[in-house]
Amino acid sequence: MGANTPQVTLPQAIQDLTGRLQMSYADRLTSTIVEGVVRDCYQPFADVRITSYVPMFVEHDSRSRLRQLTSSPVQPSAPALPSATSDGRPRRSFTAALRRLRAVLSR
Repeated sequence: MGANTPQVTLPQAIQDLTGRLQMSYADRLTSTIVEGVVRDCYQPFADVRITSYVPMFVEHDSRSRLRQLTSSPVQPSAPALPSATSDGRPRRSFTAALRRLRAVLSR
């Protein structure tokens, strides 16, 4: 979180998420770092009108960033996923669906 980032009061669901993530990463990251990551992930959603899925998006983004922070710098490369399913349809990822939903919510 930057020095000029205003402090936003987090909704209860996001505060609960912060507590769960702080417990999950207590042995690897300080609670301040975890809270900062959650706040940074929540910031783009602070002013959306439809808030039903915001905690899910924030949790997904936060866990992804926290995994990046705690992962070792050298990781074996994972095998690439096929670009299509067995019946020939293109593979759809959760991340792509998340991006599409964010675009709709931000209109």
